[in-house]
Amino acid sequence: YFKKLNLHIFIFSPELYLESIKSTSMVKILTFLKKNSWNTQIINLSYDLGKIQLDFSPKIRNTLNKEFIDKEIAISKSEDIGKLKIFLKLLKKEQNKKKYKGLENKYILSLFNQKALHIYYAEKENNILGGVLIAELNDTATYLAGYFDKSFKIENLSYKILFRAISESKKRNLKYFDMGGLDFNYNYNVAKFKQDFGGFPLQLIGKSVSLF
Repeated sequence: YFKKLNLHIFIFSPELYLESIKSTSMVKILTFLKKNSWNTQIINLSYDLGKIQLDFSPKIRNTLNKEFIDKEIAISKSEDIGKLKIFLKLLKKEQNKKKYKGLENKYILSLFNQKALHIYYAEKENNILGGVLIAELNDTATYLAGYFDKSFKIENLSYKILFRAISESKKRNLKYFDMGGLDFNYNYNVAKFKQDFGGFPLQLIGKSVSLF
């Protein structure tokens, strides 16, 4: 189709620089098509914790005011490779069950080796019931992945674990907590879960196609 129109196609990504273009005097943009934009929520950790919680949904705030029904459940934080490997196995099993592809293990292990990865998890009798992987780069903590045992759904593990990650990130003097992307088209439930933690929306333009 583009050959028939005798048009050039230029793919633009915000991660790329355009120093190679010497002159734009002969360029005339005819149309612009935006593709694969990236949406996320950013929590400003410079606010006090009380103000941050005010932006949470009522359900999350109510959950945080309650203790676990099962008193043997405890939330912990770890940078231990053993815990990480156990968590990755649970995460992989969940991904296979739901037939979706998550982050590659080599990327997660690379962050771990750079001491830029933390695991927040709920445990009972040395068994991980749920948890989240949080990356720390520069001034921002980012939600990477989560796993939660559905048989403990009544405990609302996801809300309590993620809140622990947010509050710990604030204590570590990070400025922002990035929810790691919201995709309402293909993963509505997870996107809604993340959105319910509030913060301000951010959209990156993603890849775009310009015809000229």
